[in-house]
Amino acid sequence: MYSGRSDSFVNSRTLRATEGSFTYEGITYDTNFPDDSTRQFTFGNSTPQPFPSFTNRETSTRTDPVQVDGVREENNRIDDLHEYNATLGMLWTLSRHLSLGATVDLPGLRKPHKQNLFRQKKPFSTKREPKSWTS
Repeated sequence: MYSGRSDSFVNSRTLRATEGSFTYEGITYDTNFPDDSTRQFTFGNSTPQPFPSFTNRETSTRTDPVQVDGVREENNRIDDLHEYNATLGMLWTLSRHLSLGATVDLPGLRKPHKQNLFRQKKPFSTKREPKSWTS
């Protein structure tokens, strides 16, 4: 059986400052004169007019806890383990009081009957709703 928890916390702040200016120009046509004539009027301002600046501040916080629980079972079974190996050696008599010998141990030959069983229940996660606010 296993259990785990992960928590994350984020706090962010954003500041936007906007400022600018604008110019305008245009032409209007007026036809409402008694003599049925059309007159043209030009208006505008080629000098930039400042736009009122404004600032937008935003702060947000978010928390995301996650809980994970599950069960894992593993069963490794080895039956009927047989091993065969051999050791080779020799002995050399140098004199009546001195002998020299050497051996070689060969690796074993194993024939196990192995069975692995692995089961895992699907883990489930309990995730709480994130808490988030902006001011």
